[in-house]
Amino acid sequence: MDTERIEEIKQSSQAFMTSMTSRGGIIDFAINIENTLTDIVAWCFYPTENKWDVDIFNQLDDNGIILKATLLRKLDFRDKIEILKTVILSKDLLPMPQYKNLITEITKDLNHIREFRNLLAHSPLDVSKDALKSLTYRTTGHGTDDFQILEYKKGKVKKHKIDGSRIKSEMNIMERCWYRLIQLFALLKGDTEDARVSEILSTMSEEDADSVHERVKSLFQKL
Repeated sequence: MDTERIEEIKQSSQAFMTSMTSRGGIIDFAINIENTLTDIVAWCFYPTENKWDVDIFNQLDDNGIILKATLLRKLDFRDKIEILKTVILSKDLLPMPQYKNLITEITKDLNHIREFRNLLAHSPLDVSKDALKSLTYRTTGHGTDDFQILEYKKGKVKKHKIDGSRIKSEMNIMERCWYRLIQLFALLKGDTEDARVSEILSTMSEEDADSVHERVKSLFQKL
């Protein structure tokens, strides 16, 4: 009995390790995407001179920073998504017929990211015996290849199995959305060259993206 219980505790620990790592990466990426969205909204109210910088925050002036720090920070992710299109339309910052699809795609991706982030952030790890038995434990190292979480909603419990392929798929959606936000910001400030580069990156297939990542990794290893 003691041996069985010890094994259960060890399995729980392995599941916690995988859950912690996977959730942390998704939530951290989502935080940065929401921050980029916030910066774009702030910039729309207080546009600054066109200058190149990967970090949009660095293009906000004092008024933009004050708006972000006092008002926008009080809005939740959903609110910011909903006002994005409204702000751009009301200020007539883009030729909307031409870029309507881009705004629609960004909004769709942002809502998906928000929902998955909330799922991971608020759902406890399932460490029941059945759940632990269904996980794939690594033969080397510490951890599992997947984990299961419990979503409590409308008086019911829904189980979600999260594996490596799901995490990879969600990360690809987030990366695509981030590139689209960068593309949108480039269009807002009239930088067509940067917008084109971001568009190319956002439309890469998963295979192409993996290939680019491997080439970049290889270059860094040679340095």
